[in-house]
Amino acid sequence: MALKLNDRVKETSTTTGTGTLNLSGAVSGFETFVAGIGDGNTTYYSIAHRSEDEWETGLGTVTDASTDTLARTTVISSSNSDSAVDFSAGTKDVFCTLPASKVSFLDASNDLILGAGAAGVDYSLKFDGETSDGVITWMEDEDSFKVEDDLVMDSSKRLYLYDEGGEHISGDGTDLTIASGGDATIDAGDDIVLDADGANVTIKDGGTTTLDIVSNGTTDVTLDAPGDIKLDADGGDIFFVDGGTTFGSATNTSGNLIIKSGTTTALTFSGANATLAGDLTISGDDLTMGTNTNTAIMVADGTNFNPVVPSGDVGLTNAGVFSIASGVIVNADVNASAAIADSKLATISTADKVSGAAIQIDGATDGTSITLADADKILVDDGGTTKYITASQLNTYTSTSISADDIGTGDAAVTLTTSSGNITIDAAANNTDIIFKGTDATSDITMLTLDGSEAGAATFNNKIVATELDISGNVDVDGTLEADAYTVDGTTLAEYIADTSGAMFTSNTETGITATYQDGDNTVDLAIDAAQTVITSIYATDLILGEDSQTAIDFGTANEIDFKADNAARLTLTSSALYPVTDNEIDLGTSSLEFKDAYFDGTVTSDAFAGPLTGDVTGNVSGTAATVTTAAQSNITSLGTLTTLTVDNVIINGSTIGHTGDTDLITVASGIATVAGEVSMTTLDIGGTNVTTTAAELNLIDGGTSRGTDALADGDGILINDGGTMKMTNVTTVKTYMQGTAASKGFAIALAVAL
Repeated sequence: MALKLNDRVKETSTTTGTGTLNLSGAVSGFETFVAGIGDGNTTYYSIAHRSEDEWETGLGTVTDASTDTLARTTVISSSNSDSAVDFSAGTKDVFCTLPASKVSFLDASNDLILGAGAAGVDYSLKFDGETSDGVITWMEDEDSFKVEDDLVMDSSKRLYLYDEGGEHISGDGTDLTIASGGDATIDAGDDIVLDADGANVTIKDGGTTTLDIVSNGTTDVTLDAPGDIKLDADGGDIFFVDGGTTFGSATNTSGNLIIKSGTTTALTFSGANATLAGDLTISGDDLTMGTNTNTAIMVADGTNFNPVVPSGDVGLTNAGVFSIASGVIVNADVNASAAIADSKLATISTADKVSGAAIQIDGATDGTSITLADADKILVDDGGTTKYITASQLNTYTSTSISADDIGTGDAAVTLTTSSGNITIDAAANNTDIIFKGTDATSDITMLTLDGSEAGAATFNNKIVATELDISGNVDVDGTLEADAYTVDGTTLAEYIADTSGAMFTSNTETGITATYQDGDNTVDLAIDAAQTVITSIYATDLILGEDSQTAIDFGTANEIDFKADNAARLTLTSSALYPVTDNEIDLGTSSLEFKDAYFDGTVTSDAFAGPLTGDVTGNVSGTAATVTTAAQSNITSLGTLTTLTVDNVIINGSTIGHTGDTDLITVASGIATVAGEVSMTTLDIGGTNVTTTAAELNLIDGGTSRGTDALADGDGILINDGGTMKMTNVTTVKTYMQGTAASKGFAIALAVAL
């Protein structure tokens, strides 16, 4: 079933009510709905009652039956408030029309208006009315266009978005370009896949490469930028994932960087400071700090550990050797009551006669080369009594514990070492810190603080210099994290990011585009499907669709569509006409490929017509060959003024009608036809009455026929003139008349003599 329109389709109907009309046949000079529209097709109709103020316009369905019908499928407007009219008795004219609401027109602003904008009603522009090809649909509720076929642009043209010269999409048959004067946003409800078979995805700024994503096959992806690479996550987290499992993240908290291992905070950066949530293990030999003064040691100042260079009488080399300056300890340093000059001393052999305070061993044998044994003796003052103890006793005492607050300030290098086991520094009080301090260019500083209230979080005064840093938890860097190389779980950071990004692209399930991660060269391939079923509308002020620059549809001119072929515009569609660009250049159809039917509501003007011509023709038909080939031509009602008309062997020329052998047989004048020959007919009708007399009987009247000898009988007829009217009577009537008056008797005698 198709919607059809045609000219001069008009019938009458006497159907009453609101239902389907029974059609009574075509009005003179028109054709029926079945002939003009066709069985099963729909058309726009108008019904007008001839004697009542009742009318209706709508969309109806034609049915070919013993009595043709028109179903009033949809009422568009009517005298009944645009509802179906309950037609009263009487004759109604029913004809094909085109409702005003179905007509596109140019408004006062020269805008082409299609439809009335009713909610839920879509409007389609079809370039092939018999199929669904070439359909552009305006979807009213969605406020957008839907195109049901491909849109092809010439390779030299662009699809501009918003305004010509700004954002656009273009292609040259090989490469696709998406250009934006500002930001370009790709927003997907699912994955976004970039599939580059060339293994590279390159991001440029003004033609200069700013980021090159390179895939080296199925493993690594390299992010290569001439400047910085920034990861901007508005959610505040950057996750590191391996095979779908998150093994770490970088989190922004109030502008500070927190690095997590798994889901556990490992390192927190605050400004230039870094706090470790766990232990810091340095596998190398060196700890490099921003302040690195020669011979400085780490000294705690109650808050921090700072590098401090030993000063005063104690010296320290960068080999770790402490020294006391020469002459520092003199007699004046000994209690005045115990001062004994060397010259006064003599060898004392009596026990308990020499106070331990008076013993000076400077001159004794150097014992640096001896090895202490458990039985070796050492002098001690035991509550005022000089005694000796063995080395093993001293070892037992010193191996227990010495209060840390009993250790005084030294003046030389100090080395803590053990041949086995651990060296433990324990700040046993609740929430107390372990602080390393030192001197930086004569300034006391706190170099390192281990915060007991934060599970031993380490706060360094300056940077950490290490050949290797192994952090089991998160790392929070508040500043720049710089390294010659980064690895994630044994994989370089660049490769890890490339693999993660590639997995994201490869898992894309979007419609119309496919992304493939090329792990071999760390690139992403994007492939756009040839058939784009999800594109519902394309808007552009200068839109050209075509195979190439030779063949295209150009929407570049307002209110006009140009169709190009062979690199030139051939056909133009405007709101009022479809016309060729160049006069007398293109054909409509070919000698072997013809259009089926053509319907015109108006005048068809042509220099010439070839082949059969059907339908109503107004005006003059001229040319060297104007031949009507169909035998029955009921629709030809006028031929205009002809000089001569020949139909088979009959010739009409001026006022004469004749035959090829006798061209002026009949001469026609006003009110009279003169026949210059014989008239041969089967039946002669005069005034509506057939003349049944034979030619032989008529010849009896002219007197030229010999008289017969037939005897008269009462039933025989006689032709008489009855007061100017020729009538037939019988012999009996004449006989009665002759037997009447004397006059009639005389007539009878005369008649008898004549006979």
